[in-house]
Amino acid sequence: MIKRNKPTVNCTKRDLKLLYKWLVGKGELRSIENIPHNKLDPFLSEFYITLKKENGQEYEPGTFDGIRASIERHLKDKEYSHSLRDKEFNLSTRALSAKKVQLKKLGKGHKPNASRAVSKAEEDLLWEQGQLGDGTPRILIFSLWYKMFRTTW
Repeated sequence: MIKRNKPTVNCTKRDLKLLYKWLVGKGELRSIENIPHNKLDPFLSEFYITLKKENGQEYEPGTFDGIRASIERHLKDKEYSHSLRDKEFNLSTRALSAKKVQLKKLGKGHKPNASRAVSKAEEDLLWEQGQLGDGTPRILIFSLWYKMFRTTW
């Protein structure tokens, strides 16, 4: 087995746990590396389409790429005969693409937690309130950093 960093190993374990829990619910008890590709492909297709968070909310579209990569890593480590990118997995590949399109139509994947630029009015307020300026050494350093790295003027 290839040595991987701890976060990758943890993600792979988490993603495989999701898949195995789903497979058990379908009555499939074999390890995925023991399921023939012509059976695994439809399983993965349905898995991608139906997978949601435990609270019923949808995952972000990029999450599915990570899950697929985790499954692919596991299968490669187990010397599975096919890659999930092979034509033998066309059904699940199409289902994954369709799921991501559906999620984007629902407004997912627009990086809701992404940072945004500070407006001129917000910046002015920071100066007025003393959050930017030369009031303390810490504020001065932050102000210099802010002036050097801000992207909008």
